[in-house]
Amino acid sequence: SISQGWSGWLPYSASGSDFTGSVNNFTYSPFFIPAVFFGEEGIWHYIAFLEIVSFWAVGFLFFLICKEVIKNTGWALFASLCFQLSLVTLYTLQTFPNTVIYACFLLACNAMWRLEEWSPKISICVLIFSFYSMLTTGHYVYAFYWGVLLAVLFIYRHGFHPLDLFKRFSPTQLFVLSAVIAIA
Repeated sequence: SISQGWSGWLPYSASGSDFTGSVNNFTYSPFFIPAVFFGEEGIWHYIAFLEIVSFWAVGFLFFLICKEVIKNTGWALFASLCFQLSLVTLYTLQTFPNTVIYACFLLACNAMWRLEEWSPKISICVLIFSFYSMLTTGHYVYAFYWGVLLAVLFIYRHGFHPLDLFKRFSPTQLFVLSAVIAIA
């Protein structure tokens, strides 16, 4: 617990295995750090709650994306339910940090899609939070995979214009800057 000091090691998780040196490290995730406040009695309740919220967020965030792209609420709801109940989403429930990564990816997709609609401060904060959370919440290879997919989606949506890196609050500048800050 927090009273015993925080080393990043969760002794109540995975039979006490130390994940601090693992590629599956989720102990420094902004979502899992609050687990130290629950101690042995409550950590699994917190993780179960986090999984429920993450699973809901996957469906809701995908609904927002579909609603924006399809422009029809009924079909967007149907598509998001199919997506949420797909094998990929259900598989991520087995490895609980991956559902959080999935939700952060969809949050970044929403922010990236709306870069020109949202204020630059909100856009960059949401993107930094999403990128940082994806990097610290689980397997680094999965985070890299989602990051590459986000870059491809960004290029599809906004194009990549290197000179826009120097234009204040351009989509290219916001996307690249948020990725660099999250990695640093």
